[in-house]
Amino acid sequence: METNKNKIIFYIIWTIFIFFIILLFIFINLWNWENNKVSKKWVLRVWTLFEDIKNDKIITAFKKKYPKYSSNKIEFQNFSNFEEYSYALTSAISKWKTPDIFVLNNNETSVFYDQVLWLSNKDIDINKFKKIFKTVFIEDLIELWSDKKTEYLAWIPLWYETLWVFYNKKFINNSQLKDLSTLNSAILWFDEDFIALWIWNWKIKFASDIATQFLLFYANDGGKSIKNLSSSQVKNGIWAYLNYAKFDSENNILDLFWNEEIYMLVWYPRFIKDIKNSDISEKSLFVEALPHPSWKSYTLANYNYLVMNKDSLNMDFAKDFLKFFTTQDWWKAFLEAYPYYLPALLSLENEAKNQKIDDDYNIVIWDFYNPNYELTSFDKWIKVFYDKWMKNVLNIWKDFYGSFDDFRDELICRTDKIINLSNLSITCEN
Repeated sequence: METNKNKIIFYIIWTIFIFFIILLFIFINLWNWENNKVSKKWVLRVWTLFEDIKNDKIITAFKKKYPKYSSNKIEFQNFSNFEEYSYALTSAISKWKTPDIFVLNNNETSVFYDQVLWLSNKDIDINKFKKIFKTVFIEDLIELWSDKKTEYLAWIPLWYETLWVFYNKKFINNSQLKDLSTLNSAILWFDEDFIALWIWNWKIKFASDIATQFLLFYANDGGKSIKNLSSSQVKNGIWAYLNYAKFDSENNILDLFWNEEIYMLVWYPRFIKDIKNSDISEKSLFVEALPHPSWKSYTLANYNYLVMNKDSLNMDFAKDFLKFFTTQDWWKAFLEAYPYYLPALLSLENEAKNQKIDDDYNIVIWDFYNPNYELTSFDKWIKVFYDKWMKNVLNIWKDFYGSFDDFRDELICRTDKIINLSNLSITCEN
């Protein structure tokens, strides 16, 4: 009997011991998790695309305005390729390593929308946002949710840009730039021995954006999406694009321009860096906003905007950092560093009229802007797929229309799978 009693006591003591060991294990893991959580809160991680916003003066100014973050670190990671950025961000989200702040592009239905912390008037003054930013940002970045009453803001646009044209002064004059039709008439008189063309096909940077701009020339108010464009709009837009495109040259487009074998170039203003590196003289250049048809049409706006990660461990830090981006001082500093962008703030438009895009060229950013052209975004659905496949479609120019229909059907199918998780078993490839 005594033996059984001792066994019971032993089992009780052993059970209590194991129980305390388990508790200790849980406590240690909780302590490590909390420690890790705290350590992460010391660092604000920011991912950007194309332009690195890391600037010692900006960081110093931010910490001066918000001294409570004086001992905190801000880590920046800048990407130069949209496709690589998208894949890296996808990987980061799947591994719970999403940055606190990242950027999205305006011309797509982003697969990352569900990762964004959308903000209401409780978080930020949305009415103030409407007053200080251009209309295109209000249309793009403010949404009414399910109750159709509460407005939510994605957050802050960094800049915007529109397509511009570099003309060779020797062959083009101002009277020929009134609209697209007057330019078309002028081109008919060019010597056939020269390439009287301004657009390359899939080899040129941002060929898909140039083709998209021509689609917008023929789009009505409902045609600002790849899904909603009618067949006639696609046909007219791409026919106009192909009117200018050149398909058989292996030469560098800048070399052709330098040698006066090409009359016009279409690019974004930031590619002044490429122009400069090619030693093209200012004497050869005349710049203008891309001419439009005589009827009402739209100008494609391209921009990135900063958003907050809804799972960030640094919510207050991230919100304060982004609020700092709404100050005019920060915007002035940014545009000084990157003068080839148009300002998103209305208050800085007057200053932009004298903002040279490069010290070596007497060209101001306002040369690329026509206030008579209405800015708009174009929903490419998934931008990575659209840009890549549009270039491929332009390559098959002899059968463009059939290829475009196949491309659009495949794009819609893939977007539906990736964003809506619908029709997962259907094969999208044509």
